[in-house]
Amino acid sequence: MSSESLELLLDTNSGGMGVRLGERTLHAADIITTENLPGENPYHTDIRFCKLMCVNPKLPEAPVYGINDWYFAYGKNSRDLILQTTSLMSNQVTNWDNPPFSVIDMGWSVKPARTNEEYCWGDDFNQGK
Repeated sequence: MSSESLELLLDTNSGGMGVRLGERTLHAADIITTENLPGENPYHTDIRFCKLMCVNPKLPEAPVYGINDWYFAYGKNSRDLILQTTSLMSNQVTNWDNPPFSVIDMGWSVKPARTNEEYCWGDDFNQGK
């Protein structure tokens, strides 16, 4: 690959399994590139580039914020850790008209749980105990 070319590799697996399209066609990507305009700083190039990628974005009405435990627990979560970090986030909220989210993320599970007991937090977590 030369410095004048781009290479794109798209992984269309879903959770480690190949996607079965049958007779369907998957439109996986549109390639869009840009360069800084003369005198344009990186921030403004980024804004212009985002507008090239989507001319009519569907933006949220308010900022989206919260916790996804994968980014610090990496699947080694527990009932207590989830409750602790969710409580920490909720204690920082000053405007409950736009509440935070708390995502419990176990990453790419090799074997999905069949019952609540197979999750690390157990059945009592789901019943609010």
